[in-house]
Amino acid sequence: MKQNNRSQPCRRLTVAILAGTVLALWLTACATPSRTGGPQIATGPVPDEATGLVALVNPSAQFVVVDFGGQPVPAIGTVLSVYRQETLVGSVRVSEPVRVRFATADIVAGAPQVGDVIR
Repeated sequence: MKQNNRSQPCRRLTVAILAGTVLALWLTACATPSRTGGPQIATGPVPDEATGLVALVNPSAQFVVVDFGGQPVPAIGTVLSVYRQETLVGSVRVSEPVRVRFATADIVAGAPQVGDVIR
C-alpha cells in the first residue's frame, strides 16, 4: 500500500523532535559532573606565576572557560582576577567542570573577554 504524501511532513517533524531531544539529553549528560570520579586532574593553590587565558565567554550564563596551558589548574572555588592589558577588569571563581588544562569559572565581577589574562 502506498503511503500518503501528507504524512511525510509529520514524520519529518517527529524525527527532528526526537533527534533534538536526544541531542539535548546528550549535552546535559556532558555538562553533569561524573559520579564515578572521572580522570584525575592536577589542582591546587594558584602559584604567583600561574596565569590562564580566557578561551570562551558565555555572558548569558555568566561563566568563562579558562585555558591554563600546562600549568596546574587552581582548586574549585578559587577566586582569580581578570586582567586586560595589565588593567584589572573583573574576577572569576573556578567551578566545575575542570579538565586537564581547562577550567570553567563563574563570573563574579566585570565583563571578561576572550584573550583576557587570569591570575
